[in-house]
Amino acid sequence: MVTYSIFVVLGLLIPPEAAYTIAFLVGLAWVSLGTSRFVFRSRGRPWRIVSFAAVYLVMYLVGRVIVELLAPADFFSLMVASIAIIAVTTPLAYLAGHFIFPAEPESV
Repeated sequence: MVTYSIFVVLGLLIPPEAAYTIAFLVGLAWVSLGTSRFVFRSRGRPWRIVSFAAVYLVMYLVGRVIVELLAPADFFSLMVASIAIIAVTTPLAYLAGHFIFPAEPESV
């Protein structure tokens, strides 16, 4: 939701493509550092983090295509574009993360 807000607010101030890129980079930093531990309960080994970041690069490109297709220009259209991006990329991120960060057994 943080990146959603960043995209919508910045999209009112700068071109939507730039706003999406900035919001994406903020999200990528959080996801690369926090997803393995908090979502999948796995250690964030470097190769796994790099793999997950690569998946996010693909999702960035998918999101940019959505921004280009919808061409948001006002608050409402920025919200619609952001919701469309979230609806498409969230399941992709979860599925990729599930395979990249397999759950590790809990220690007693």
